[in-house]
Amino acid sequence: MIRTCRHVYPKSEKIMGGIHPYFEILYVLSGELCLQWMGESYSFHPHSLVIIYPDTPHQVAALSENCSFWFIELEMKDPSLFPSLDTCITWNRQQAAVALVTIEEPAYGVTLSLLTATILSGKIETSDYYKELAVLDIHKLLIMIKAAGNRETPALSEPSTAHESVIFLMRYMETEYAKPISLKTMVELTHFNPSYLIRIFKKINGITPAQYLQSLRLNAAACYLSTTGLSVEEIALCCGFQSIHYFSQSFKKKLGESPSLWRKRLRRNV
Repeated sequence: MIRTCRHVYPKSEKIMGGIHPYFEILYVLSGELCLQWMGESYSFHPHSLVIIYPDTPHQVAALSENCSFWFIELEMKDPSLFPSLDTCITWNRQQAAVALVTIEEPAYGVTLSLLTATILSGKIETSDYYKELAVLDIHKLLIMIKAAGNRETPALSEPSTAHESVIFLMRYMETEYAKPISLKTMVELTHFNPSYLIRIFKKINGITPAQYLQSLRLNAAACYLSTTGLSVEEIALCCGFQSIHYFSQSFKKKLGESPSLWRKRLRRNV
């Protein structure tokens, strides 16, 4: 049964979400969307179909001004109709991959288009007939997703190439740079062993994962120094540096001056 159905046009960075005992399906129509769920950060683009398992906290934020999506919350009368938590996790990872992979089944795209058209018409809220049609389409989608997962098709596999896994890790760091991110965290996200992860990341980007994360943090710090009145200590903490001494050392190594001197010089030149 459909509990809630909405078409949403969030403004950039507006955070939504929470926790509820219902399955939720979310489909990105335009723009870019960030999902924080099950300890991971996902970045979704148009045509990504997201499945959120019941009783799992989640936060959704628009990453672009033109972002729009629809979502449906579903009450479970028969839990066997829905994918397992593991299938939902794997599916969402696949939907967030750089090269979006969907089920190689013509009915999948057709059903998704029909469901989207019904939702955008706004008739689900006022017509039992259209609500019934939407429920049937949702049922078909879930059957196809479950069947694909049981067959272990590419649509429900881990990112199919090392390149996709590296891009996934880069996006994670770009979103979560302010949090502690260790090599162990990176290994858990990509399922690579440490030496292979460092080697393949450097092959693709020319630098190691740690160097990429450091660069993100220092770039963020430079932005804060030039555009805010936050203290150097506050900036260090909000950019993921646990030690002000290490932050100052790293900043000076990259930009040739301590954070304080760099800020003073920048303001003199404005």
